[in-house]
Amino acid sequence: MLSDGKIDSLDTRLEQFRLNNQANQNELQVVLKEYSQLLEGYKSLKNACEGKAINGGTNVDKSATDKPRNPYVLVLIDGNGYILVKEKEEGGMRAARMLNDCVEKYLRDSCPETRNYRIIVRIYADLTTLSKSLAKSKLVGLEKRSLASFTAGFTRGINLFDFVDALDEEGTKFKIREMFQLAAGDSACSHILYGACHDASYLSLMVPFSGMRNKISLLQAAGFSNEFHQFNLGVTQFPTLFRFSDVNGASWRTKGEPLKPTAQVPCKYFQKGFCRLGNACKFQHSPAAIANAKPLNGSNRSNISAFLPTSLVPNFIPLNKDNHRLDIYLKPPTQDEWAIYNARFRRQKPCNNHYLQGKCTTFNCPYDHSELEPEARRALEYVLKCTPCPKKGACRASDCFHGHICQKDACMGHIKGCKMKADLHNVDPKLASMVPA
Repeated sequence: MLSDGKIDSLDTRLEQFRLNNQANQNELQVVLKEYSQLLEGYKSLKNACEGKAINGGTNVDKSATDKPRNPYVLVLIDGNGYILVKEKEEGGMRAARMLNDCVEKYLRDSCPETRNYRIIVRIYADLTTLSKSLAKSKLVGLEKRSLASFTAGFTRGINLFDFVDALDEEGTKFKIREMFQLAAGDSACSHILYGACHDASYLSLMVPFSGMRNKISLLQAAGFSNEFHQFNLGVTQFPTLFRFSDVNGASWRTKGEPLKPTAQVPCKYFQKGFCRLGNACKFQHSPAAIANAKPLNGSNRSNISAFLPTSLVPNFIPLNKDNHRLDIYLKPPTQDEWAIYNARFRRQKPCNNHYLQGKCTTFNCPYDHSELEPEARRALEYVLKCTPCPKKGACRASDCFHGHICQKDACMGHIKGCKMKADLHNVDPKLASMVPA
């Protein structure tokens, strides 16, 4: 028979076991509850990421869970075709700041949701070959890699901007393709400004992204290939930054090439209307020689219309390398258009300001303001483009309808009654840059 002490001891131990078991059960319930909450949270997060979670009968916004960390905008440029240099090599840091300002303005206007995102710029080019080309246009020095200090300044100018030497053209294309494919598949990259539209070999790269205007925009500069329009992507320009003509527009005499005899060179004074030496002048006074000769700027007038720009960027003025204003090319009116214009002109002279500037501030204007036929308007534009602007190439007015260069092929100037003075026949017609109007 057990003693009372033994029984009391067993009772104490049993009670202690019961209490300990109760505590373990309570702890187990707490752990199970926390585990259940954690599991439920995990399932909700997983379903939300897959866009399938339903919370209280309301679809969870997938965009809230899919928003990438550290989003950025990529500016990707083939520097062999998009010439950024507008001055000698010291301007690298200034060019970086200008590009940053242009991109920020574009994002504010076209992609406001990205305006606070990081801007990453990658420019790839063959610096040796590009330096030689730019040296011929006197944009950089004559050293083998004279562009290197410009690119170093550009890279140092802003943290995420890089101007990289890819050694040759194939290396440039390889880097452009790889960088584009990486960014196109990166959810953190919200937009790509693509500056490699001068080379048709990049067309195949763009095929999978046709119509993705929310992801890709094309940058327009010199040599922009119209084939890129087939992808239905947005197109923008930075006219004050990139050149709008190639760097080899000027004529260069090769080493050892003999100069033409003086007798074949037209007289520059006779071209302007008067030569005091008359027949004693050793230079040519022949109208035919003047018409076929190259002007002082090196461009042949026989096909000058082929070099003029064909369209305008709104609120910008096109300039040649001498900062002389250019006009867009206008085809001469047809016989039918001339007939309609002449009939209208005989009835009452149209008001130039009203039709071509959209306003006329002349009190009791004596000229016609009634509706003008499209054919007559085209002829009116052409007539006024053949009339010189008083400010000539220095004009920067956005609504100027006068001419700033004679755009008639093989025009012989005053000899054939052209209203344009001789200096407007000796203008380089190649587009080099643009400035705000």
